[in-house]
Amino acid sequence: MSQQIQTINTLSLSDQEKPFFRICMQQTISENVRDLFRFKFHDSPPEEPIHLVAYYDSKDLIPLPVCYIHFYEWQGCLLCGGACVDQRVLKKMSPDERVSMRNAGGAYYLSLSTAFNHFQDKTLGVFGYCGDPLSERISLRAGFQKTPFKYVIAWWSSTMQDTGKLALIEKVRELGPF
Repeated sequence: MSQQIQTINTLSLSDQEKPFFRICMQQTISENVRDLFRFKFHDSPPEEPIHLVAYYDSKDLIPLPVCYIHFYEWQGCLLCGGACVDQRVLKKMSPDERVSMRNAGGAYYLSLSTAFNHFQDKTLGVFGYCGDPLSERISLRAGFQKTPFKYVIAWWSSTMQDTGKLALIEKVRELGPF
């Protein structure tokens, strides 16, 4: 199967022509992305599309995955999970690149907010199941909202009507962790 990669956002330093950070939507993932997921979760990543992968493109190295988020299509919405950031790769960035990344909100924030912008007209909403306080803070800053149910967070596209939101949230709660 050929790897389809669509770059949906980049981050560059003002004095560089080539971006050092690329956020991509992918149907499949490479072995180095699988390694990142295994390192963080001690398990294999989901194989079903959709995969958001942010790469660090240094001058000396092959592109390294620095952030990964999985999205799974479900009832006209997306379920979001498996988010992870590789701090080891962030440490390989130059001081100027790290400052630029921090000014953009960080790798996870920039990746998640880019995903929301990308999905704006493609889905009714995105749901997350989040129990980590740091991840929740960043997720809420990126656009997720708390719901009446502990751990369930939601982001709504502009096409979603308020009348159907609670029913979808209740169905997501019934799914449990994903």
